[in-house]
Amino acid sequence: MNKGYKEINFTEFVSKYCNEDNCRKLLLKHKFPNGFKCDKCNHNEYKQVKGRKEYYCPKCSKQFSILKNTIMQGSHLSLTTWFSAIFLIARDKRGISALALSRELGISYRAARLMSHNIKNAMSKREADYLLGGLIVMDELFIGRIHSGKKGRSTNKAKVIAALSNNEEGYPEFVKFRLVDKLDGDTIENFTKDSIEKSAEIKTDNYLGYLNLSKTGYNHSYIEEEPEEAWVKGFRNIHTVISNLKSFIQGTYHGLSKETLQQYLDEYAYRFNRRKCIESIFSRLIIQCLNAKRLRYQDILYSV
Repeated sequence: MNKGYKEINFTEFVSKYCNEDNCRKLLLKHKFPNGFKCDKCNHNEYKQVKGRKEYYCPKCSKQFSILKNTIMQGSHLSLTTWFSAIFLIARDKRGISALALSRELGISYRAARLMSHNIKNAMSKREADYLLGGLIVMDELFIGRIHSGKKGRSTNKAKVIAALSNNEEGYPEFVKFRLVDKLDGDTIENFTKDSIEKSAEIKTDNYLGYLNLSKTGYNHSYIEEEPEEAWVKGFRNIHTVISNLKSFIQGTYHGLSKETLQQYLDEYAYRFNRRKCIESIFSRLIIQCLNAKRLRYQDILYSV
């Protein structure tokens, strides 16, 4: 499961990444996993600019920054602070708030909120990159404290589609969520195309919104037994995942935008999908943070 990622616990993290040089060495390693090659002259060596954080190619003198086009670009915070934030967010399965992050790192709430959004945005980008396969169970959930007196799928709470893949033994593997405006056939079909492999087998309840799945070429079937039977045969896993998700974000949705709620969904999915390699999740998230561009504070309208 680790694919060469180095497992690291808290004690090792503190001893390894308590200084800027070690942080930069790790970023350089992940930035150039196959070794450095200048994109101007193909030279395979680099040196650090004296007294600065940039690097240059000694053959053609072209300079480069390891933080360019990353969530850390332009930040005034130290790399040790960024690494600590990434480690805390990656390893805390309950989720850590921006307020708690500011206290742990000794930085302002504004800075902690920006860091938190950027790191979670990197998680979201990664979760959008892959498709679920195998046996998939799909369901819907509703999040929020806004009530209209209605119940079920017509409620004005936030509407979310969930899909969970299971292995041949019936154990859950990977999950994806999407916040949607409505739960009609077109919306469910679009989510399925973006999230699930065409070869997958999909099982759902008998809600009419799933009707289009068979028409669009998916191997889709309804679980038509009584609720207790359906629970045993396919929905227990996804109901457990949904219940844990709601506990994770309980009490937060009333202060969140749609974009921020989707980040919470992706953050939960990111940890769930890597629960078998939790020790190496820090290294994995570092790489994602290198591949995600920085959000501006103006883009963040609600607290985490």
